[in-house]
Amino acid sequence: PAEGVRYGLHPHVGSTIEVEEEARAVLDATAGSALWFGPDTGHLRWAGATPEKVIADYADRVLNVHLKDVDATAAAGARQRDEDYMTATGRSKVWIEPGRGVIDFDAVLTALPEGFDGWFVIEVDVPNLPTPVESSAASLSFLRRHPYFATATGGAV
Repeated sequence: PAEGVRYGLHPHVGSTIEVEEEARAVLDATAGSALWFGPDTGHLRWAGATPEKVIADYADRVLNVHLKDVDATAAAGARQRDEDYMTATGRSKVWIEPGRGVIDFDAVLTALPEGFDGWFVIEVDVPNLPTPVESSAASLSFLRRHPYFATATGGAV
């Protein structure tokens, strides 16, 4: 912290801290410490959490947010087939460009504290659309049409 570097817990499916109970246990045990929270909306959802509720509960510790969306049908199929993270991400394409899946981004963004000035990371591990260019264009379109980003950036997205 003396150098201005902050670090945050980033729950991630396929890692040591992946489900809501694990994330909450770490965040609760470290309350008041230098550990921030770097939620990933897609990983929280895929692991069974409601992203906006977890973010709201730890809003004062949110350092950055990975805006990742989930294809609910693909995720359910991956869980039913008991696929590991890499298989579900690659073959089953559980991730989908923001705004095309089941994440309630309005609720996620409303859960953030007033004046939030952290980073947002648009993340699509493997494009759901046919090409990376189409995936990037869809992600940029999401940012440009979402009122939160249009207001926060003066439309400069």
